[in-house]
Amino acid sequence: MKYISIIITLILVTYGQLILKYEINKLGQISTDNFLELSKFFFKALTNIGILSGLLAAFIAALSWMSAMSKFELSSIYPFLSLNFILVPLLSVYFFG
Repeated sequence: MKYISIIITLILVTYGQLILKYEINKLGQISTDNFLELSKFFFKALTNIGILSGLLAAFIAALSWMSAMSKFELSSIYPFLSLNFILVPLLSVYFFG
């Protein structure tokens, strides 16, 4: 149970990345040529429940990571974050092809 905060962090960061990509794909490509179009895109993004859940997951992951840092030396737990560099691409291939 000592490592639960690390596991929660990994799950939430992975979920956050995947759900953000999924929802951004649905919104379409962002246009940076026009400020009005850019504003519309961000308004749609910030009112999208999936994107909000991804941002919330990132926030909770940060809190969970702070909990982990209070229990362990940073040098011993930081390598666990690199698992996200494996999980996200593997799950991206599975979910997005």
